[in-house]
Amino acid sequence: MVRHPLQHPALRLPILTAAMGLGLCGTALAHAHLDFATPPVDGTLRSAPQQVQIGFTEALEPALSSLSVHNAAGDRVDSGHATVSANDRRVLEIGLPQPLAAGSYTVRWAITSVDTHRTEGDYRFTIQP
Repeated sequence: MVRHPLQHPALRLPILTAAMGLGLCGTALAHAHLDFATPPVDGTLRSAPQQVQIGFTEALEPALSSLSVHNAAGDRVDSGHATVSANDRRVLEIGLPQPLAAGSYTVRWAITSVDTHRTEGDYRFTIQP
C-alpha cells in the first residue's frame, strides 16, 4: 500500500513546517505601499495646504526616506525638511512654508521601510484659482 507523504509520521512535521514557512514569506517580503495622501492623489483644493502628509503600509526608516513638493516649473516649494511623524512611523510629512499659488504641484517620495525595502513614487494635486 502506498502512503501519501503527509501520512508518514517521520515526514509530517518537516513538510508542515516548510509549508508554514513559505506561507509567511509573502508577508516578510512585502514592500511599503502608499496608503493615503494629504492633499489627496489627483485632488483639487480650494486653498493651499500648510503641509503634505503621506502614509504607508509599513513603518519607515527616517534617515532613508525623503519627500518633496514641486510646482509646475519643477521648483521645490516645500520647507526642505521631511520628517517621519512622531505619532505614527508610517507617516512622512513636510511643511509648506509659503502659501502656494493656484496651480499644479507634484509630490515626490522615496522611502525605505523598516524591512529595508525601498520604494518611490509621485503624485499630483491642484490648487484652484
